Amino acid sequence: MRNIQIKFCTLLSLIILPSLSIATSAPPNNAEVLISAYFKYNIVKEVKKSAEAITATDTAKTEITDTLNSWSKQQQQQIRASLQKQFNDDAKETFSFFVKNYTAAEKDNDLDYLKTLTARLSNSPAPKSFIQLRNIAINQWLKNDINSAGTLLSEIQTWNDLPSSTRSTLSLQDWLERDKNAPPPTPPEPSLANAEPDLPAFVELDEDEGSAMDIYDKLQSKRRAQVLAESQKYMKQIADERKSAEEEYAQRKSAKATKEAAAVKAQAQKLAAAESEVMEQRKHTWTARFSRLATSVVGGTFSAVTGGVGSAAGAAAAQAIFE
Repeated sequence: MRNIQIKFCTLLSLIILPSLSIATSAPPNNAEVLISAYFKYNIVKEVKKSAEAITATDTAKTEITDTLNSWSKQQQQQIRASLQKQFNDDAKETFSFFVKNYTAAEKDNDLDYLKTLTARLSNSPAPKSFIQLRNIAINQWLKNDINSAGTLLSEIQTWNDLPSSTRSTLSLQDWLERDKNAPPPTPPEPSLANAEPDLPAFVELDEDEGSAMDIYDKLQSKRRAQVLAESQKYMKQIADERKSAEEEYAQRKSAKATKEAAAVKAQAQKLAAAESEVMEQRKHTWTARFSRLATSVVGGTFSAVTGGVGSAAGAAAAQAIFE
């Protein structure tokens, strides 16, 4: 029992003590890192849930799901990296412990816990309520993340609303990457058609180098060597010509693919320009929705709405981020 108490106090000190630091130019304290990680974790879940609610064909649904899974994995890696940077080997246990206690305190509106947790937030007054804390997190620490999430869902929704004939030639990935610079084309390799070595010069034998039969044998050997060399040269020439033709075909194919990619990119940019106002409005709508979710939850706490309370919430969050 004593060991459990010691471990509890150790984890509690990891969360609270740096929050009491007086330095104003210090890096983010433990409370800020943990609160940001937990809120971002819930926002990622909400983005996936919102995207899954978009009505789409089976093919489009598959592309949307793959894109969201990739995006979610990237966000979880960022959360894990920030926690590991702050807490090293204790990151997983500290995060689980924090989520367990934070969700329980929010559910019970435990203002003593809130006061201790947020005793000195950088560049922010101590919040008087959990709603004020969520406002600080959304408006200061996670503003870019929420804007990014709103942009992603706006892009997905706009692509999904394109005619199916357009989506069949314009994948969601191409749509999202339309403004990325294309990689420079691969320079062609030099042709090997003129790389054959010259044959050695034929050396004529003197008549006094032996008997007539010896001279004949030597001449025959020379002829056989010459024929073999010519055959090898011919075979090499064929191989080189074939390789040169294959390289030329690969270059034509690459050039065609580059041209087609450029055409797809141009099409995506043209469509995006035409839909720019709609996309911007959708972005604002999604961003506002996520902000409201985190700051003005109706009918319950943020934790209860987004993913449970207490030990179950802590274990689920740690597993999602670290496993």
